[in-house]
Amino acid sequence: MSSISPSTFANLSSSLVTLSLARCELKGEFPHTIIGLPNLQKLVLLENHELTGNFSKSSWSNSLQHLDIWFTQISGHLPDSIGNLKSLQHLNIQRSKFSGSIPASLGNLTGLSYLVLAENDFTGLIPHTLSNLHQLTIFALAENRLSGAIPNMFGKLKTSNIIASFNRH
Repeated sequence: MSSISPSTFANLSSSLVTLSLARCELKGEFPHTIIGLPNLQKLVLLENHELTGNFSKSSWSNSLQHLDIWFTQISGHLPDSIGNLKSLQHLNIQRSKFSGSIPASLGNLTGLSYLVLAENDFTGLIPHTLSNLHQLTIFALAENRLSGAIPNMFGKLKTSNIIASFNRH
């Protein structure tokens, strides 16, 4: 598979639960409407180096449990609405092109066990609301442009791995 056109995915069923297109060499803009399919629980787009898109104005599936878009060209701000995804357990957007601040609403995702935001262009402070994420086992923020000290709250988490090195500010 190479280029993506919206018509390629136009007939996806609203009953689709898992869409895994890892390492498919996808090129072009990923249709943001897919992330809003009502029963979608797992979306994996990892290692599609030329896949672009923007989820900042997407309607998200409330069923989403696993989002893995590591090593893509998907860009924009991570929207505050991501904090409404109460079922989300795994979020990996490492090595993509996200920018802006990390939404404080991520702290609403109390079932999140895996949060990897590394190698993007996030700026500002680490939100204190992330201290609500008591289920975290992996938390990575490395290689962004975050500033300030790592909040003391992380000492209270059960997280087994916190990686925040190589931030540029």
